[in-house]
Amino acid sequence: MKDGKWATVSASEVEVGDIVLCKNEETFPADLVILASSSPDNVCYINTSSMDGEKNLKKRIIPKETGVPSGEVEYPTPDMITFIARCKADPPEPSLERFGGNLYPTNGNKFITLGIEQLLMNGT
Repeated sequence: MKDGKWATVSASEVEVGDIVLCKNEETFPADLVILASSSPDNVCYINTSSMDGEKNLKKRIIPKETGVPSGEVEYPTPDMITFIARCKADPPEPSLERFGGNLYPTNGNKFITLGIEQLLMNGT
């Protein structure tokens, strides 16, 4: 999403703060934090074999504060268009198993804790 509107852009045009809509089987164009999924169980599975050689899928979980009740949902939802937050993440490190940070939505005082379960890595 660029300037409040959905637009098709190349991976090199993705900037910090953009909301990115990815479709099933697509490779992520940047490191992303998962906010929603069309899956009824509010999860997605990523393939990291290009990074670590492991063939098993890794489960990624939507933060309950940004997810929607289970069931079929048409994406993108209107809430995605107006979602504004600040994200603070730990510095990068070589381990593919560690990530930490917080998401601070502007519509409330609570922050959302992020971990490896919410990280979608570039190229996966």
